Amino acid sequence: MNPPVLSPGTPVSARDAARATGPRFALLAYGFRPFFLLAGLHAALAMPAWMAFLHGVDLPGAPLPALAWHAHEMIYGFVMAAVAGFMLTAVPSWTGGRGFAGAPLLALVLVWLAGRVAVSVPLGLHPALVAAMDLAFPVALAAAITPSLVRSGNRRNLVLVALLALLLAGNLHFHLAGAGDAAPLRLSLNAVLVMVVLVGGRIVPAFTSARLKQRGLAVAIPRRPLLDGGAVAASVLVLVVDLVAPGSATAGVAAAAAAVLIALRLARWHGH
Repeated sequence: MNPPVLSPGTPVSARDAARATGPRFALLAYGFRPFFLLAGLHAALAMPAWMAFLHGVDLPGAPLPALAWHAHEMIYGFVMAAVAGFMLTAVPSWTGGRGFAGAPLLALVLVWLAGRVAVSVPLGLHPALVAAMDLAFPVALAAAITPSLVRSGNRRNLVLVALLALLLAGNLHFHLAGAGDAAPLRLSLNAVLVMVVLVGGRIVPAFTSARLKQRGLAVAIPRRPLLDGGAVAASVLVLVVDLVAPGSATAGVAAAAAAVLIALRLARWHGH
């Protein structure tokens, strides 16, 4: 499977992957391959485990209570794997650089897996070690993609690194505050939503128009910077309001405003 075209730019070529370390193993040829697979496997394994917890199965000595584990792993396990697969494929496409492959990609996979084991398996590890193993992945992912963005002068996409920093901050807060605090989970979930709104606004119209053209439907999707910027800004506002006034009427108004702007933007993309 070749890498998807993630923006109206040049996708990572097979030659780029061949220049990377260890290209002979197809699973490690592109960033999306192992991490999208891991996201799917994580979902397939975590949901039956959660159902077992709901029916009274207990793991004595588990690092996290069942409810906290479920909430944590849906964001920092499943979603982070999907985010990593996207970023490790998109950044080389955006920057024209070499794709992430081979041994460096395997190292990232192992760091992600170590975090999942640390927070899921009752190994008797010290909470500080559990936190360190869990927090290592967003740090490693940011370290992998930031140099390419900086070297290429692709500064507008450094916002993805800032969103990774928010996810890291949320996860750190989760480990420091204890499993009963929902604030770090709200922060991280909203950071993911901002990421979806931001990146989706770039790639969904491109995918849609390209596919419609293949079917003989010439569709132009003109840019509306004010609307696009407003949708992203409203999503950021939701994140901020949820930090300072969660569950308030203000939070509801902010979320409703964001929903309207995102719906207006979506209606222009000819998804129908």
